Amino acid sequence: MNPSIRVSVDAKAFLEGWSLLARDMDSYGFQAWRRTTKDARESMHEHGYQNLTGELTASMRDTTIDGGPFDWSSRIDITAPHARYIDEGTRAHGPVRAKFLRWYVAGRPVFAKWVRGISPRRFSKEASDAFERDIVPNIDRALASAIGNG
Repeated sequence: MNPSIRVSVDAKAFLEGWSLLARDMDSYGFQAWRRTTKDARESMHEHGYQNLTGELTASMRDTTIDGGPFDWSSRIDITAPHARYIDEGTRAHGPVRAKFLRWYVAGRPVFAKWVRGISPRRFSKEASDAFERDIVPNIDRALASAIGNG
C-alpha cells in the first residue's frame, strides 16, 4: 500500500484571507501611488524655475483617483497663467500693434520695446520622469509591506 497524504483546504477561509490580502495590497498600492504623485509634484518645485511670486507653486494641485482595485490615475494641474511659458520657454519678442510691451510687476507697470526669451525649464517633464522612475519601487515596497503585515 502506498502512503497517501490527504490535504483539505477550507475554501471559504482561504478566499476570505486572499480577499483581505488583496484589499491590503490595493490600499498600500494606492498609498504608494499618491506618495509618488506628491513626490513628482515636489520635484517640479526643485527643478529649474525661480519662484519669485509664489503664484506658480500655489497653483499646483495633484489629484489621485481610485478607480477600483489596482486601478489608479493621477493628475497634476498647474493653473497659473504663466506656467506654460516657464515650462516651454519663449522666444525673443516685441510688441505687435503698439510701440511698447506693458505688464505689471508688484502692481507697477513695466514697459519694454523688446524682451529676451526665456529658456524652457521643463519642470513638467521632470515631474513625469520622477513619477516613472519612482512608481515601480514605491509600489513594490508597498506591496511587500502589505504582505508582511497581512
